[in-house]
Amino acid sequence: MTIIKRTAAIIAAAVMAAAPIAESTPFAQFAASAGSIAAAEDSTDILLDCSSRYGYEFLKGRPNGEGMQKLYDMIWDESVRLWNAKNENVPLGKNLCETGLRISLSDLDIPQSAAEDTVRIFRNDNPIFFWISGNAYFEDGKYIYTVERDDGQAVDRVYVQDSIEKYVKKTYNDAWAPYQTIKSRAKSIRDTILEKTDDLGHGSSDYRDYGVYGAVIDHRACSEGFARTYQLMLNYADIDNCYFLGNYEGHDQSVNTVRLDDGNMYYVDVELDAPEQLHVHSSGSKFFAKGTHEFLETHRIYAPSSNEDPNHFQAYVPSIPADNYPDNILRRFYRGDANMDEKLNVTDITLIAAHVKGKKQLSNHCQIPADVNKDGKINVTDIALVAAHVKGLKKIDQGDYYSYR
Repeated sequence: MTIIKRTAAIIAAAVMAAAPIAESTPFAQFAASAGSIAAAEDSTDILLDCSSRYGYEFLKGRPNGEGMQKLYDMIWDESVRLWNAKNENVPLGKNLCETGLRISLSDLDIPQSAAEDTVRIFRNDNPIFFWISGNAYFEDGKYIYTVERDDGQAVDRVYVQDSIEKYVKKTYNDAWAPYQTIKSRAKSIRDTILEKTDDLGHGSSDYRDYGVYGAVIDHRACSEGFARTYQLMLNYADIDNCYFLGNYEGHDQSVNTVRLDDGNMYYVDVELDAPEQLHVHSSGSKFFAKGTHEFLETHRIYAPSSNEDPNHFQAYVPSIPADNYPDNILRRFYRGDANMDEKLNVTDITLIAAHVKGKKQLSNHCQIPADVNKDGKINVTDIALVAAHVKGLKKIDQGDYYSYR
């Protein structure tokens, strides 16, 4: 048996030996519950990696929730199809480009207003689908999937898609540094976006500046463009977050909420911390990781209420502490926790095995806990140690876990 085959056999044996164990070993007093359904971690599917389902779950509790979720799913399927249709030109209809997807609202048993709300929620969950028109379009009682006029041609649309994928991966790599807390990683991503993007404030009439298109292609954005690009990147980085529209000093202002190391969500306003805004305040992090007490002194977040402009319809803001994020939170690397979810289970064995076999490399920060015996290498020994821990044969000593601020 060759060394490679022997290694593969040992890896397979370790995984198979651990497979019957369904339970996981928690390390923390709390497990970070998702304020949004996190992007599929390292799925290799850019659409899954950059998506959220927070709004989708919110629709479940609406009066027409079942039909709205069905419409959402249909819009998702059509968006994925169009993303992958590299040669499809979307023909121009009366005002916008139309793919041909027409969904009867009577079949879904929802009124047009509910369908309009669904489209807004979908756009708030999925900033990567830059071409979806901001306003829903209907004809003869049917929702029509529409694309912005400038994005109908395949060659133009695919160019932007490819540019987004490159931007996401490069920005993630530029922002990454070892031994980061979630807070420092989220701040690094924010800072990287700000370095690459000019702030237009409220002075743009180009719809592209209100989404990821402007930041990626033209390196410029208004408040909404900053927030949607930040959402895109946080989704890719598997950091729970949400996008919301609100008001600041009489203008619409888009913000994010981000779940940090203590398990709580906090407010972030990316655009107001841009260098162009420093004449307003002296700190480059005045609006980062803020609780309700300070943030809502200057901002108001729109609620999904009949008293609001229908264009402001969005999901409810998750629970946010009154105080700002504390500066003394420690985040831990637990030995063997390859996906850093604060549990040791079969998933970690599988991830380390895939890394050792060269099938799928762990990210740099995940390689640190994967080196269970801290010998500077990730190999079959580390797999065996995690497998023994999961099966209860020999616990991994976590007394010297890695800590970092």
